[in-house]
Amino acid sequence: AAPAVETPLVRAPAWTESETLTQEKETLGFYVSSHPLDQWQYWASVFATADLSNIRERGQDSRVVIPILVQSMRTLVVKQGRSAGQKMAILTVEDTVGVAEAVMFTECFSKYSHLLEDEAPKFLLGRIDLSRGDPQILVDRLVPIDGLPLERGVLRVTVSELRLNGSSRQALESLATTLGVTSPTPTNGNGNGHTNTPTTGSGTIPIELVVETDEVVCEVKPARELRTTLTPDLARELVAAVGEGSVKLYKGVAVELEKDRKPWEKRG
Repeated sequence: AAPAVETPLVRAPAWTESETLTQEKETLGFYVSSHPLDQWQYWASVFATADLSNIRERGQDSRVVIPILVQSMRTLVVKQGRSAGQKMAILTVEDTVGVAEAVMFTECFSKYSHLLEDEAPKFLLGRIDLSRGDPQILVDRLVPIDGLPLERGVLRVTVSELRLNGSSRQALESLATTLGVTSPTPTNGNGNGHTNTPTTGSGTIPIELVVETDEVVCEVKPARELRTTLTPDLARELVAAVGEGSVKLYKGVAVELEKDRKPWEKRG
C-alpha cells in the first residue's frame, strides 16, 4: 500500500472574543470563556438598578435599568382594541445571573424593534410586573449598551477606606488625574510655582465626591463644581480607581419618558 501522505494543517487566524462567544453559544447553547456583558460591566454598573435574579424583590411597578442580552423574541399581532393589527413582542432576556421575560407593547415595539436586529447587549428600561406569577419586565425603552440609558442626574463617586483597604489616598490621586483636576503644587523657595486652586473637568454631569471611613461618611465639596461627560472609557477608569459599586448615576432620567409624562407626574 502507498504510504499515507501527511497534509499540513493550515494556520487559521484566531477568533476574536465576540466570535468565540458566538460559536460557544451556537454550539453549546451557553457561554464558556466569558459573557458578552462582562466587557461592559464597569459602564453598565454606573446605571444598573437591578439584575434579573432579584427583580421579584423590587416589587410591583418598580422601575429598573438592567443591562441584558436578548435570547429570543416572539412577535404577536394585537387583535382587538386601538392597537389592533399592530405588532408587540415577548422577549426572553438574560444577564450574567438570570433570565426573565420582557414585554414590548405596540408603541414600544414600533420605536425600538430595530435594536433587536442584532445580538449586541442593550440597556433595558422598564417596570416590574408580578401579576402573572413569574416576574416580567414591561419595557419602556431599549438603548444600545454603549449609549446613555439615563441622562442628567449626578455622578456619585465614593472613596471608601474600608473597601479600598488603605489605598484611599492613591484612589483620590487617580481620580484627580482622571477627572482633570490639578493636584496642589507647593511653591518653591523663591515663591514661584503653581497655586493650589484646582481646575475642573468639563462636561454636563455634576460629580458628587463622597469619602467614607469606619467613623464617618461625608461629601467633599471642591472650590469649583466638578463636572464630566460620561463615556465607557471614563467609567472604566473611575471604577478601576475606587472599586465596583462606587460609581453611580443618581437622579438620572430617561428623557424620552420624561417628555411623555403629565405635568403632575413630573412634579412627583
